Amino acid sequence: MNFDEAFKHYQDGIATDEEKAYVLEQIKLANEFIGDDTHLQSAPMKEAGTEEVKRAKKKFKWRYILIPACAIVVSLLVIASILGGVFGYAASCASKASEYKKGACIEIAKQKAFEFVTDRNVATLVKITSPSDFTIEDADVDFHYNGRDLEKSYYTCVVELEAFDFKIEIEVDCRNGTSKVISVDM
Repeated sequence: MNFDEAFKHYQDGIATDEEKAYVLEQIKLANEFIGDDTHLQSAPMKEAGTEEVKRAKKKFKWRYILIPACAIVVSLLVIASILGGVFGYAASCASKASEYKKGACIEIAKQKAFEFVTDRNVATLVKITSPSDFTIEDADVDFHYNGRDLEKSYYTCVVELEAFDFKIEIEVDCRNGTSKVISVDM
């Protein structure tokens, strides 16, 4: 006799006496089996040895520490090389576009400073008679990066000059030698 069929008939209320007895007997056997714990055994738990623990630690270290760390380092190196290439190309283009070097920019800045004090009649107040009266306080070459067109990147030279108590800061474009006064301090 098939239990599934007999049980279906029993649920529907159309089971024969024989099917009813069979279903009740099977349910009684199942309950006895479930209630009897003697046939159940606890799963044996084996304690891990030192070699297994070492292997597990090593596997964990590789999977969750070393591999991600290496991936991060490689990613940073790739990004750095890309940016280095971009900025290197821009600096190369800026260098090619430069017609004036630092020394020439300083001379242009001295001339511009002298013109500035002469045009404003400041030269007589501070006793400046020629561009050579100016001494160099500082001269820095600045890189101007053009992100939209790398080939239009350029250098400027910012020169700080002093004559007596007169200080002036001039920016000279290394591409064409144009200059402008940035700040004046008397």
